[in-house]
Amino acid sequence: MKSSLDRYRSHQVPGVALFLVVAASYLALDQFVMVLNDPVNLGAGFRPAAGLSLALLMLVPPSRWGWVLAGVAVAELGGGFARGYPLEAALLWAVGNSIEPLIGAVLLRRLGNPSGLLVPVQQLMRFVVAAVLIGPLVGGSIGTVGTLMTSDQTDVWQVWLKYFVGDALGVLLVAPLLLCWRERGIARHFGETITLSVALITVTFVSFRTWNDAWEEALPYLVIPYLIIPLLMWAAMRYGYRGAALGIFVTTQIANWFTSIGEGPFAFLGAADGRAITLLQFFLAVTAGSTLVLSALVEDLVDRTEVEARLASQAMSDALTGLPNRAALTSALSERIESASEHRGVGVCACDLDHFKVINDGLGHAAGDDVLIEVAGRMRRSVRVGDLVARQGGMSS
Repeated sequence: MKSSLDRYRSHQVPGVALFLVVAASYLALDQFVMVLNDPVNLGAGFRPAAGLSLALLMLVPPSRWGWVLAGVAVAELGGGFARGYPLEAALLWAVGNSIEPLIGAVLLRRLGNPSGLLVPVQQLMRFVVAAVLIGPLVGGSIGTVGTLMTSDQTDVWQVWLKYFVGDALGVLLVAPLLLCWRERGIARHFGETITLSVALITVTFVSFRTWNDAWEEALPYLVIPYLIIPLLMWAAMRYGYRGAALGIFVTTQIANWFTSIGEGPFAFLGAADGRAITLLQFFLAVTAGSTLVLSALVEDLVDRTEVEARLASQAMSDALTGLPNRAALTSALSERIESASEHRGVGVCACDLDHFKVINDGLGHAAGDDVLIEVAGRMRRSVRVGDLVARQGGMSS
């Protein structure tokens, strides 16, 4: 008979299939960004493939990381060759973009967050430090060398900063979307969900689609896009981690697309001096960071409330039968005695099970527990509405 571990392994996706899926997905995302980075356009604000690779390492066991990293490396090499870049540059990109998620995943395991959790806030901070900062810092430094080989730019700092920020934002914006579906969702009314979705998409489109001189004269610079943040706060407070991650992803995709094709406030105000992508990246960082922090706080509060409610329930109930325990019985009797009148008293009946020791000794404690559970259920069904059945010690009353 197979062990549970063997059964788990037998249902895993074969390594070769995982490699092919990773390579194809990564290459598709990378090529999409290259389209946005066409010189005719203003460029992309982040690199989603960086978030994809990190999330995949979080979703598979470490024994399968090699297949993921091999898929990333092959996709980088294939993309570099397809675009006609030299071998040295393609190799540096492959190394840098493979090391980057690996460093993030290893550090997360060392910091006690092996699954890449973003809640509670402590786990979010660990994720940001390991996966959003340190990983892209190392990977971006290696990739910058390859970029300088294929570019006429001599400003190393500018090239490195764009590479680092693009990868960091890619992890911050994409990885949460892929990781959040492992977490439980906070259910809300369908009407509220539709209202929030329509409002979020509409405000984002209006903020980035209709921008001209009239807007500039009527409002301070760059105010309109930040009106999206209250709606994302709504998503975080009412839907938790999942709502925040999905809202961030949708709004940032719209913002990134319009900026890349030369529309929206950042393109309109920053096209003259090349600040469009910098302004967009700042917006993405503020939007995603503030929303994820709020969602972590909300999830933490919900968890604490549920734990406190569960502890309070356990303190007043019997773990085996679910009946109120001695403390609950004492409290209920005190309240009923205080509220009792001269014409209406309080009755108490104490019951015991004869020969119960024979069941425990002859059939085992599991059988004895089944008897107690059955007796408790029958007594609960036999009393009137408003009567109390409790268990204290070895008896029910």
